[in-house]
Amino acid sequence: MIKSIFHFKIDLLDDDDDDDEESEDEEVVASNPLRAGSKSPGPRQTNVLMLKNTILNKGALLSMNVFHPKHSSSAIIDVWWLFDDGGLTLLLPYLLRRRKRWRNCQFRIFSCVSGEKNDAEKQYLSMASLLTKFRINYSDLHVLHGLGKSPNEYESEKFNQILQTWNQNNETYRITDSEYDANKDKIKRGLKLHEYLLEYSSKSTLIVV
Repeated sequence: MIKSIFHFKIDLLDDDDDDDEESEDEEVVASNPLRAGSKSPGPRQTNVLMLKNTILNKGALLSMNVFHPKHSSSAIIDVWWLFDDGGLTLLLPYLLRRRKRWRNCQFRIFSCVSGEKNDAEKQYLSMASLLTKFRINYSDLHVLHGLGKSPNEYESEKFNQILQTWNQNNETYRITDSEYDANKDKIKRGLKLHEYLLEYSSKSTLIVV
């Protein structure tokens, strides 16, 4: 996927042409070391030889083809826009979806507010207006409220177990009670966000936070 992003920069102006899609597919096939009998011209042959005897997990193979054209309609890209970074978080999925291969992916945008439902509704209207202004097409827009609330019991217990294990195995870098209290609000916010991610994006193909 990284290769495709860099390749995208080269022919950005030609992403609507039908001819370049075919040539791009041919290039990917030629450079794929997993294809039997593939021939790679020039320096790409070195990469094929390096990966020739590599054992790859079956799940890794499936993830490599998750954006294959026949799967593109079922793929989901989620963007969690947590603060105003000038739109940088939206840049990567926007560039990906300009390509025909990923154009039909579902594109969902999430945001969170610490307040109640009324604050979330105001944030929703503001974000919808901003996305329309910049002509960013999306499948769904969700603004969740209650980010400042305490996480559920499962998240809290899991974090406490991780913290306890860390302190037992790392005496030199042990996290003291004073350090924990100083970052308590950030920890609570992070655990609540992780709770939201598991609830809404656990089945997504790509998550950008």
